[in-house]
Amino acid sequence: NRLDTLVKNNPGQPWLSYYLADAYMESGQPELARKTLRYYIRRYPDDFRLYWYLSRANGELDRLAEAHQAEAEYHALTGNYRRAIGSLKLAQREAGDDGYLTQSISSRMAELERFFSLQKKAEEDL
Repeated sequence: NRLDTLVKNNPGQPWLSYYLADAYMESGQPELARKTLRYYIRRYPDDFRLYWYLSRANGELDRLAEAHQAEAEYHALTGNYRRAIGSLKLAQREAGDDGYLTQSISSRMAELERFFSLQKKAEEDL
């Protein structure tokens, strides 16, 4: 497909991956969207939009814990730690007995709670 080729020929343009992931989603291929997004997240971990699309792809695949986890990263990268923590609480409920995923979620939640606490203190000091 032309979009896939365009993305591959322009690796320094992560925004093209949004269109590719969206095209995969629209054509009923959320697993391809997920793989594409995870690849780009490894290369561009601070691109909050990638996490938003990953959340959608995981939701389509009924990977609800991972959908909430990706949504939390989106919120964290946009500075909304309260919503990020809320999304991680939902992820934790959906994770069930997956010990690795539960631990990963708990660890990230503790980190974001520290950030949120610091953010709140900074706002109070103003």
